[in-house]
Amino acid sequence: MKNTKKIISIIIGLIMLIALFPMNVFAESTPPAKDTISLKKYSYTDLSIKAKSITFVKTLPEGVSKVKDDISEDSAGNIALYKLNDSEDYYIYNTAGNKIYAPVDSFGMFSNHSQIEKLDFGSNIFDTSYVTHMGDMFASFGASSENLTLDLSSFDTSKVTTMEGMFYESKIKSINLSSFNTANVKNMTAMFRDCSNLEILDLSSFDTSKVEKMASMFSLSGKLKTIYVSEKFVTTAIIKTDDPGGNFDGGLRMFAFCEQLKGDKGTTYDSNFINSEYARLDGGKEKPGYFSRKPKEEKPKEEIKEEKKENKKNPTTGI
Repeated sequence: MKNTKKIISIIIGLIMLIALFPMNVFAESTPPAKDTISLKKYSYTDLSIKAKSITFVKTLPEGVSKVKDDISEDSAGNIALYKLNDSEDYYIYNTAGNKIYAPVDSFGMFSNHSQIEKLDFGSNIFDTSYVTHMGDMFASFGASSENLTLDLSSFDTSKVTTMEGMFYESKIKSINLSSFNTANVKNMTAMFRDCSNLEILDLSSFDTSKVEKMASMFSLSGKLKTIYVSEKFVTTAIIKTDDPGGNFDGGLRMFAFCEQLKGDKGTTYDSNFINSEYARLDGGKEKPGYFSRKPKEEKPKEEIKEEKKENKKNPTTGI
């Protein structure tokens, strides 16, 4: 009888424990196949050599025709590809009205798009929340235009563990990375290597506390002048080994040939310091670094006036 009571109490305890768990603990680790782009099917579209623009849309514009019935991971999925007549402008559309998901492994997804001048992920359409691998995702991306911009502010990167070569040899001039959560990223090797048009990089959202590899992260980006970071950009997890098989330094040649790079306290590029030792906020002569603090944005004058009015109000009467 005592054993029965014990078993019942254990079962009740387990039920209560499960009830306390947040539902996302049991969430699926992969997105729905019908709504997820297939890298294989996408590559067969030849968008990498044809497309001048690619837009993810909730509503199709007029004057388009269907190019592919389905580029999803399912054999009968919901993602179709459309093209604006007499152009190289393409539209990716979910026929069921759902989000369009990036695959868990998105390695090289938009790489080698040599003619592309515009890539628009839309608002709340393209979902990257399941992605763990973004290696080479935009490598060799972009036409020869020097004004190519890329807005990735809608990206959810909270599960990503590798961003190796993500923008390697891209022609992008500016990238919006403001939403990037890099708390779980371990590999950023050559992430911005040889980005020939980049002049300013805002990495102030980056947390690099788990990053083990940053070798050649910015190397050969000859136009790069400023890199904004916060105190969360650290190199404490970088792997460095010295064994019979040879030395390994996860921060090797991090800034090689970034000859225009300058920290906000005046530290200029020095070819004697191209590894991770200068991957820090510039502290001037005492503690030189190649990174800069992002300037605080000034509030519009009208907004400041309104705040002053609010502060002058009587806290009791509100007048």
